[in-house]
Amino acid sequence: MSWSNLMRASGIAAVAAGTLFVVADLLDLLAARSGGFSTSEGTAPGVLLVVQSGLTLLAGVLLLFGLVGLYANRFEETGLLGLFGFVMAFSGTVMAVGAFWGNASVAPSLAHALVVETSSLMEATPPRALSAGFTLSYGLVAAGWFAFGLGTLISRVYPRFPVALLVVGAAVTWLPYPLTGVPFGAAVIWLGCVLPSAGSPGSDELAAGKYSTLG
Repeated sequence: MSWSNLMRASGIAAVAAGTLFVVADLLDLLAARSGGFSTSEGTAPGVLLVVQSGLTLLAGVLLLFGLVGLYANRFEETGLLGLFGFVMAFSGTVMAVGAFWGNASVAPSLAHALVVETSSLMEATPPRALSAGFTLSYGLVAAGWFAFGLGTLISRVYPRFPVALLVVGAAVTWLPYPLTGVPFGAAVIWLGCVLPSAGSPGSDELAAGKYSTLG
């Protein structure tokens, strides 16, 4: 497979990941307005929970492919900050995918089991290790993508507007409010569309600042 085809595939993965994140965020908001993810039984997993968790899991996996393409295509120009951001973003995304898998598989199964046999488990305080794990995973994702976006913004290897949106989007994903993942998802979609036409490693055209004035 040629380099251009690999970048095209990575761009498609990024676009799909961003789209799924936006849809999952909208479903999250819909669930909040309709009384939550549970069914009328109280603890049984609803359709929205299953769909939203599944979409988020798929988006996380696709995001890894998109991130690799975004970094590999211009890794020389992004420098140490880009490398640092890539390592953090990749590590955090891998950890977050594990959390997404838990939300998609473990949580619905546990909720379904509690319908059959009631338990005080749902009212218990989450273990500190579990809370710390989720905090570390999502915090690393936000910090890593923020650093990666900052590195690409400084090096001007991609259009500055979607990269600036990525930086802002990565920062606000940490906020506990609805739709905070939409700016990040939109930025990933935008960059995924740019990636196939962004040249190849060592491109003099990009290194000279092709995107320095583009939005």
